[in-house]
Amino acid sequence: MQKIYPVLDEAEMIVLASPIYYHGLSGQLQCAVNRIYAQGYPKKLKKAMLLLSSGDHGVYDGAIFTYRNSFLEYLHLEDMGIFTAAGEENKSDELLARIREAGAALTDPDDHNVPRLVIRSGNVTVKAKMNDSFAARDFMNRLPITVTGEDSGVDYCCELEDGAIDETELQDGWKNGDINTYGGWLAILYGGEEQSASYRQMIIAHLDEEDNRLIQTLPKEAVFDLSLEEPFKKQ
Repeated sequence: MQKIYPVLDEAEMIVLASPIYYHGLSGQLQCAVNRIYAQGYPKKLKKAMLLLSSGDHGVYDGAIFTYRNSFLEYLHLEDMGIFTAAGEENKSDELLARIREAGAALTDPDDHNVPRLVIRSGNVTVKAKMNDSFAARDFMNRLPITVTGEDSGVDYCCELEDGAIDETELQDGWKNGDINTYGGWLAILYGGEEQSASYRQMIIAHLDEEDNRLIQTLPKEAVFDLSLEEPFKKQ
């Protein structure tokens, strides 16, 4: 603990990771948690995340109770998520991708200040993180709008009147989950990343992996209501 204390005092976030021992954290981790209390409040700690591994489902209550009540509440920390894996889930590539995505989001200290495009179609609602391009800022000023799109096999193409862009911000290709506004179209690009290099794009936003999967559950033709998430919505 004498090695941990100096590092802990500089940390803004801590991730607790443990196998389940009789519905609770491992003995080793619980001892470390107890010694954190002995030191008092860490100087800069603001956030925490919990990763739990087990052989079966339904055994997490004790560990989660400790995390929420004896750790988050006591130290006044913001919860950044709880991830559990039981049995074969411990080898899940999908779960690993979700955890990596959650971790990547934490590298942006201003993530909560990033505007998000809300996309609604039928029972599906997703949110895309807007970038800081000139086109994205112009697009936000045009919201809310409604467009109709058709599934091309790699994206939903929606006719959209061109807005203002900076030609220097155009890029070649896209990443799965990107949203493009260029050439009279708005495209929700859910696939085709590998073959996209020859296409010029004006990317204004990006869907995370889970929301990108939800978009692909929509019918061949879909109506999209686009708006800006609060608190960025214009008054």
